[in-house]
Amino acid sequence: MKLSRTRARDLLLIAVLAAIASFAVLRIVGASGTVPTVPWLAPIVLAALGVALIAMALVLRPRLQRKEGTRPVPPLVAGRLVALAFAASRAGAAVVGLYTGWLL
Repeated sequence: MKLSRTRARDLLLIAVLAAIASFAVLRIVGASGTVPTVPWLAPIVLAALGVALIAMALVLRPRLQRKEGTRPVPPLVAGRLVALAFAASRAGAAVVGLYTGWLL
């Protein structure tokens, strides 16, 4: 199986679909007069997770590229990192879309 980079188009599509879905759900729920609130801590926790993922990527990038003076990443760990990056990019796009639909 050949892996390729995640295209921005795919992430944008996920974000737009999530925004449309959350906007529609909030319109339907909001028609009854009550709109659910978002805990103020949720975006802060999500931002902290994003910062942690970026920090991890910056630390591991030289190892994945096998730069001189670094130990290579074991294959199982590299596979797990690919799965984490795949899931985090899509989850992040979905969350951005959900919050965008909420703001509209």
